[in-house]
Order: sequence, then structure tokens, then C-alpha cells
Amino acid sequence: MDKIEENLINNLEKFNLINKKLIVGVSGGGDSTSLLIALSQIKKIIPKIYFEAFHVNYGLRKESNNDEEFVKKICKKLKVKIITKNIKKEKINLRGDSENELRKVRYQLISSYILKTKSYCLLTGHNLNDHIETFLMKLSRGAGLKGIEGINYFSTLNEFKNLKIYRPLLSFNKEELNKYCFSKNIKPMIDITNLDIKFTRNRIRKNIIPEFEKLNPDFLNTVNRLTNLIKELNNYQNRTIDEIFREIKIKEGKKKISFKRKRFNLLENFEKKLILKSKCESLSHSIFIESKHIDIILEKCLSKKNNFSLDMPGPIIINATKDEISLEKLVTKQQFI
Repeated sequence: MDKIEENLINNLEKFNLINKKLIVGVSGGGDSTSLLIALSQIKKIIPKIYFEAFHVNYGLRKESNNDEEFVKKICKKLKVKIITKNIKKEKINLRGDSENELRKVRYQLISSYILKTKSYCLLTGHNLNDHIETFLMKLSRGAGLKGIEGINYFSTLNEFKNLKIYRPLLSFNKEELNKYCFSKNIKPMIDITNLDIKFTRNRIRKNIIPEFEKLNPDFLNTVNRLTNLIKELNNYQNRTIDEIFREIKIKEGKKKISFKRKRFNLLENFEKKLILKSKCESLSHSIFIESKHIDIILEKCLSKKNNFSLDMPGPIIINATKDEISLEKLVTKQQFI
């Protein structure tokens, strides 16, 4: 058995995903294709692995239809049920072609299908390269310790109907996954937009990481070990934050958190930053609050001005009175159903 298949079995058992209906996001690239192949292989050994493939055709590239046909062909070969969604046919209006916009559309469609079919979660082909690229992107934008964790094996997206996402291939790099596909006589599709360095992630992938690898050939695994340490530190900090927050909080809900302003201002600066980042990100998991945003909030909190209001990413709004500070997630109407 291939090491990718062995690792996948271990992760499915670890996350208790055996005997549950899984939806696999498949673009046609090497990462998601290798996940689909590996699941098909281990199903021969563990029949109680149930999964379907889900493909989204954005219609933004001339190769988009080729990608869809490739995924259908692979699924037919592997005898896997495939669900395809064509953005134009679904009459969804895209607000640009940014990675974040396409992600919103994709997760909305998948979360709706998961609810409709009573499936358990989404599996994606995110890999070690994706993880390190995300770490470097967030580091360059001034993210705090939570932001530079990179990508986690598991997350729940509350804004997408509590969509559960598992990423069982995070320990493998892109080259290993492509080689696995080739070993099964399958040549994955190539998204040429991944070569366009006008996108930040692509610049990091094509220009920055190779320079680090010249200094340290094991750069990806080195940074991965660092992010694991950061996660351990964050877990410890979260316990500390909860103890501090219990002393100052007034109310904590899914969409709003409020706490005592005077008591908050008496905390150490580091403690205040930890609380603000942690609580903002708990309200909106899809974003992270940068250090510059935290500094603005702290400055306002210490000012003599009793009342103020600040708009933050998320979207989250910060409201303050003389006695209270509240963080509230704004609910925006989706442009599609």
C-alpha cells in the first residue's frame, strides 16, 4: 500500500470519518485528484468509506470545460458519483475572480449540497505547499499567532451553514501528490492561472519559496514544524485568554461579544491584543484581524472619547460606550442561494 493511502486511512480513522458520507472537492488538479484516487483505492480495503465527488465549473478559463470533462472521466473510471455545478447555468453572479470570491461561491454550493443530502463533511486536497504558502501570505500581512498557524487539518465555517472541512493530505507536498497520480497512470489537469505571478500566492509559490529552498532544501518541513509549535502555543494561550476573559466579559454569543471597557483597559497590552484577535476571529472564522487593526482598536479604547464605532474585516463592527465594548459580526445577504 502506498504511503499516501496509509496516511489517509490513519487520518480518516483519527477524525472518525469511516462509515460517514463524505463530499470530496475535486478540481482536476493533482492535489484533489490524488485524494479521489487514494479514497477509491482504500475503499477496496475498507468498504464503509462512502464518498462522492463535487466539481465547480466557474467558466472563467477556456480550459474550464476540459477540467470538468476530465473530472467526469476520472470519476467514471473510478466508479465514483460526481456532482458538477456550472456557475453560468446556476445563474450565479461572480463579484470578480479573486481567490476569496471563488472560494465563497464554492463553499456555498457545497454546504447547500451537504445539507440537502445529509452528508457529513467536505474533504479537500490541501497539501503541505498550500499550508506553507498560507503561512507566508499571512506573515507578510502582519497576522498574529493565530493567523500564522497556516491551514489546519479540520475547521468549521459557521458562515457557510457550519460546513465541516477536513484536509487529510496536509503532510504531503505537491510533488508527492502529482507523482502518486502518475503512478496510477492518471495525468492531472494544470490550471494555468496558478502560473500567473500577479496573484500573491503564485508569487510566493514561484519566486519566494524556491529562494528559501536554496538556503534550506527541507524548507517546507522546517516551516511545518514551526507552525505545529505555534498551534501548541495558541492552544495554551486560548486557555489563558478564557481565564482572563471570564473576569471582564458581559455577554458572549454567536454574533456578538461584549466586555467591560474599564477592566479591559487595565489588562497588559499583550493580553488585550490576544483577547481582541481571538474574539474577532471566533466571530468570523474566514478572516483574520491584522496587527494594524488591533492597534487602532487599542488606541480608541484608551482615548477619552466615550463613544466610538469601527468597521473591521469580517465584516465585524466594534462599538464602544463609556462602560462597554462590543464586537459584532454583521450578517450580509448572500448574492446567491
